[in-house]
Amino acid sequence: MKRTKVNDDSIWTPILFFIVMELAYVVIAYGLMFLPGFGLNVLYHFKILSRGIALVVADNLEVPFTIIRYILSVLLLLFLNKKWLQESLYFKNWYWSFSTIFVGLMAFIVYSYGITTTKFSFNNNDILNLCFNFGPAIFEEILFRGILLSALIRRLSQRKFGVFWSLMISSIIFGCSHIIGNNQPTLLDLFIQVVGATGFGFLVGALYLRSKNLLLPMLLHFINDFGACFFYLGWEDLLPFSDVQCAILELVVWFVIAVLLIHNFNSQTWLEEENHN
Repeated sequence: MKRTKVNDDSIWTPILFFIVMELAYVVIAYGLMFLPGFGLNVLYHFKILSRGIALVVADNLEVPFTIIRYILSVLLLLFLNKKWLQESLYFKNWYWSFSTIFVGLMAFIVYSYGITTTKFSFNNNDILNLCFNFGPAIFEEILFRGILLSALIRRLSQRKFGVFWSLMISSIIFGCSHIIGNNQPTLLDLFIQVVGATGFGFLVGALYLRSKNLLLPMLLHFINDFGACFFYLGWEDLLPFSDVQCAILELVVWFVIAVLLIHNFNSQTWLEEENHN
């Protein structure tokens, strides 16, 4: 994207962009969630469809409507970015992504050969869960790494530890975004998820800056969610820590790795390349 000059150095601008996009996503998500049920209830009410047929149709519509939800969200995100922040999305250095694909395939093979307690099958429920893993991996990585992180770096690069603070802010916002629409049963479980997501945000954000390929965090995000959704390795049970301590340990480990990855990162080179994309 050829960037035009934008005289806006406020860090609140990308944060406002995130809030607007998150609200738009909620409207799209809940609108498409209730639309099929509402329409089928109308058809059932006027006796156009029987209750049994309406339930079958509703079950079969869930997957395509979920796919439509993420397609519309990504298109709106790209449109708003083009009109507002004008951040470029990097897809360079493909060997990083191919390496991730290889690791992901190996992980899937390990998962599939009896180490886990659950198996993936191509039924409607598993395909729906697959959509819920794949959609956020694309949408959230474009939003948080491709746009928000880049926009923060642009505004904080001249400050001391500007890249670090950009990564910190975007990761915390990413973690806190998991509060929206969350169905965790307790506040403690919600805290664990937010802490885990924040740590993961540190890792994939730093990897994006180093690899200059958004596909890498997308793939890692998908592998992480896919594994959490379909498989249970129980590695936490092998450690003498509680769930909270494990989440904090994850946060610290990913944070340290992220700091090492962004050490000596040249933000000016990053911005110059983006300006010419």
